[in-house]
Amino acid sequence: MIALWIVGGLVLLLFLLSLLRVGVVVEYGGEISLLHLRVGWFRFKLWPKEDEETGQASKKAKGKKPSEETEPKSLSTGVRKLGGSIKRLRALLSIVMEGVGRVQQKLQVDLLHLEYISGGENPAKAAIGFGRASAVFGIFLPILENTFHIKKKVLRAGVNYNWNEPSIYLKLSLSMRLFQILSLAIWFGRQYLRQKKAMDKDTIPAKGEGSPAT
Repeated sequence: MIALWIVGGLVLLLFLLSLLRVGVVVEYGGEISLLHLRVGWFRFKLWPKEDEETGQASKKAKGKKPSEETEPKSLSTGVRKLGGSIKRLRALLSIVMEGVGRVQQKLQVDLLHLEYISGGENPAKAAIGFGRASAVFGIFLPILENTFHIKKKVLRAGVNYNWNEPSIYLKLSLSMRLFQILSLAIWFGRQYLRQKKAMDKDTIPAKGEGSPAT
């Protein structure tokens, strides 16, 4: 009986974890540039890293001897091979494009906050910039709403004749449920292995192929 309770508890825990939303939060504007990983109600800063880490990295870089610094390798040495098969790239792109359609149905835009303030030394150009931004918002917002599920959106355009240049602020929060991410990862892996297997068969010559005629 206790074993059944334990198994039931584990199943319930896995089910609740699968419903957990995982996403990223991007914020840009002025001196602000942030990238966070969001897991449920928790946030983890991915970029920029702490000043202490950057300080240690700079110290390590200063302490390196000239002989220890990495130098770009020449292509003529043959040490590093650049490039790949175009056929394989096309196969991967076809998988990616199909995956985009699947993500489109499951990706949720929790927040889309975009503000554009037109400015400049020429008031006429600043006013034109404001009009263009308003038109772009009006055109692309319905497309985004038809493509993704946008939970909250804030789109503003304005003009400030006292500013010397335009300014933009963006905050974007995207998320998916954990089981959706896992299902997409499994689907992508299966598609990739299938394409790879088919391409490997094409590259292996058939028996007797290429043998000199008698």
